[in-house]
Amino acid sequence: MRTDTLSDIISEIQSAVSAEGLAVFPCENLETIWYGGDDGQGQVTELRLTSAPVLEWDHDCGGYKTFLTSAKTLGAKVIYMRAKRFSWERDLYRALEREENISETDRAELKSNAQFYRGYDGFVEYIILAFMLDGVWHTYQETADWYRAYGDLLGERS
Repeated sequence: MRTDTLSDIISEIQSAVSAEGLAVFPCENLETIWYGGDDGQGQVTELRLTSAPVLEWDHDCGGYKTFLTSAKTLGAKVIYMRAKRFSWERDLYRALEREENISETDRAELKSNAQFYRGYDGFVEYIILAFMLDGVWHTYQETADWYRAYGDLLGERS
C-alpha cells in the first residue's frame, strides 16, 4: 500500500511553525516566484517573478524543524508554505507535449512506464517552506521519493 508521507507531515509542519511563534501563509504556485512556472492554463513559462536571490536549505544541516528554528532566529515572521498535489494525467500530458518529435512507439512506451505512478494521483509531490529576509528568499523543499523517480523517468527523454 502506498503512503502519502508528505501529506502526513503537513500538520506537523504547521504545528512546528506555530511553536516557533511564526505565521503560516499557505500559497499556490509559490515556486513560480523564483523558478518560473505555468500560466494557469497549463502552458509552461520560464518567467521568474522576482530577481531576489534564492538560497536553498542544505538538508545535511537538518530537516524542516531546524529550518524553522533558523527562520525564527534570523527574524522571520511569516513562513510561506506550498504543498503541491500530484496529477498524473497533467504531468504526463505536459511531458508528452514537450516531446515534439516523439514516435508513437516511444509515446506508448513512456505512457506504459509512467502507468505505475498513476497510483500516486492526489498525493503530495513536494512541500516548500520559504521566508524572505533582507531581500533574500530562504527556502526548504521536501520532495517525495516516488516523485523524484517519476521525474527521472520523464526526464530520461528530455
